[in-house]
Amino acid sequence: MIKWLDDCHSNQLMWAYDYIKKREEIRYTWTPSSNEDIRSVVVAFYDLIPEKEKKDFIIKFRRAWNTKKYRIKKTEKILPIESEVLHKIDKLAGETGSTPQGVIKKLINSMDWDEILDILEG
Repeated sequence: MIKWLDDCHSNQLMWAYDYIKKREEIRYTWTPSSNEDIRSVVVAFYDLIPEKEKKDFIIKFRRAWNTKKYRIKKTEKILPIESEVLHKIDKLAGETGSTPQGVIKKLINSMDWDEILDILEG
C-alpha cells in the first residue's frame, strides 16, 4: 500500500482518504490541508491496523480502487476526430484553459438544439 501511495496523484490520495473515512470508524481533530497531510493520515491509519487485519484491508482497498478505475474507464467513449478538427479543439482548449472534452461539452451545452440542427443540416 505504501508503494501505491508513493506513485499516486492527488486524486488517488483523496480517494484513499475518503475510502478510509467512509469505511472505518475514525475521527480527526483536524482536516488534512495538503497532499502530504493526506498521505500521512492514510499511512498512519494503515500503520495502526492490527497485523492480522492488514491483508483483509488491502484486499478490500485494492478491490474498491480497481472498481473505481473500471467504472471510470467504462464511461469513457472513443470518438474518432480528424486531425485538423482535433488541432482546432486543442487550440481552443489551450486558449481557454480547458480540456478538449470540456470545450466540446461547453459548445454543445451553450447552443440551442435547433441552432445545432441548423448548422449540421446547412
